[in-house]
Order: sequence, then structure tokens, then C-alpha cells
Amino acid sequence: MVEARTPDTVVECLESPDYRFAAMVVIVQREGTPYSSFLSEARKTHPDLKVILQLVAYDRDELDTRFLAVSDGVIEMGVPEQEILESIRHVLKDTKVT
Repeated sequence: MVEARTPDTVVECLESPDYRFAAMVVIVQREGTPYSSFLSEARKTHPDLKVILQLVAYDRDELDTRFLAVSDGVIEMGVPEQEILESIRHVLKDTKVT
């Protein structure tokens, strides 16, 4: 697991030979952050990478559907831990490390 706080750092980690990733969890907590374009680009360069959005201070219906479309899973606020784990397991089944 690697923490990256900026799109540039994420790209650096994805391109580094030191790391191999099966998934990326994006914590969505600010409006106006250019997640969609960044995630679309990550999908082009790493097509097998799974993307999970963790929503903080948002409900799914508040987000643009195009943004949700670039994700493989969404973790919403207030969801019980067991449901979160099942959702992550579902997304990660049959994954390949990129």
C-alpha cells in the first residue's frame, strides 16, 4: 500500500518499478478536484487497475455519473464495515497486479 496525495505522485507510483498495483482507492472529499480526467488517464495507461472511490461528505447521487463510470466500486459513507469488505472483495476478484 502506498499513500499518494496528488495526481502527480500517483502517476509517479504507478510508473515506478518499485511498486505493482491491483487497485487504487481514491478518497473523494473535495468538490472541484479533477478526478475524472486523472482517472481516465490512469485507465488508459493501466487498463487492469481497479479503481475504488471512497466517498467522504458526498452521497453517490451527488456525483457526476461520468465520474462514477470510471470506477469499479464505490464505498459510501455510513456503510457497515462488512459490506465495505464484501464490496472490495467483489471488485478485486480476478484482478491482475499492474
